[in-house]
Amino acid sequence: MAIFKEDFPFNELKMPDGDYYQTIEQMENAGFEPNQMWSVVEADSDDGSQWYIYGPRGHIVNRMHYVATAEYHDGETYYEECVREPDPFFCPSCDD
Repeated sequence: MAIFKEDFPFNELKMPDGDYYQTIEQMENAGFEPNQMWSVVEADSDDGSQWYIYGPRGHIVNRMHYVATAEYHDGETYYEECVREPDPFFCPSCDD
C-alpha cells in the first residue's frame, strides 16, 4: 500500500452537471472502469487537523462522494490531502 500526504494529483472528473458522483453505479453508467474510481472520505485527527482521503472506491465510512480520473490506479494507493491545519494550541500531553 502506498500513502501520499499531498494534494490529489489527478484531475477530478465529475458528472456532466459538475456535481460529484454519489454512487458507484453513476460512475459505471458514465463508462468508467473500477480502477478509475476513487472514494473521497473525510477524516479528523486528534490534533484538530482535517483530511480528505482519496482511495479505492470501496470505502464507505465517512465517505463524502466519489470522483473518477482518466488515470488508472492500482487499488492500493491513497492520497491524504490536508484541508485544515492542526490546532496551534493542541497539547498532546495535556489531559482533556
